[in-house]
Parts: sequence; C-alpha cells; structure tokens
Amino acid sequence: MTNICNYCNKEFSLPRNLIKHQKTDMYCLNIQKELM
Repeated sequence: MTNICNYCNKEFSLPRNLIKHQKTDMYCLNIQKELM
C-alpha cells in the first residue's frame, strides 16, 4: 500500500507521514497553491 499525496504525488512509506505532510502547509507547496 502506497501513501501518495494527492496534491504533489509525493510518496510516503507511512500513512501518518502523509497525513502530517498534508496537514502542515509548509510540507506540501501544492496545497498552499490550492489554498491561495
């Protein structure tokens, strides 16, 4: 099972890393673009 960010397609080994990545705007620049 792969955990891939829907916004930037970055892959994570652990689901919680993906969640952390998506919840923290700093980590996913594409989410920041979506929000602006």
